[in-house]
Amino acid sequence: MPNYTGGADTVCPFYLREDAKSISCEGFGLASVMTMKFKKTEEKRAWQSQYCFLFSYGRCPIAAAIERKYETKEEQEPAVKRLR
Repeated sequence: MPNYTGGADTVCPFYLREDAKSISCEGFGLASVMTMKFKKTEEKRAWQSQYCFLFSYGRCPIAAAIERKYETKEEQEPAVKRLR
């Protein structure tokens, strides 16, 4: 079974898993997963180096869209919640 080290280097909270030529991240919908497939392993590693491995992962178009999903959800919830 292959061993991929990208998961150990990834700081993006939306990263889920990978294989040789793909990266799976949290999806846009509830309980969904999005997978990006690359033609070459080198292209995948370049993407990861540019986005997944950096604390500025919010520059990634996928991570930015997922962050907006949570911002929208927070805006829809009441600002003050009642304590039980």
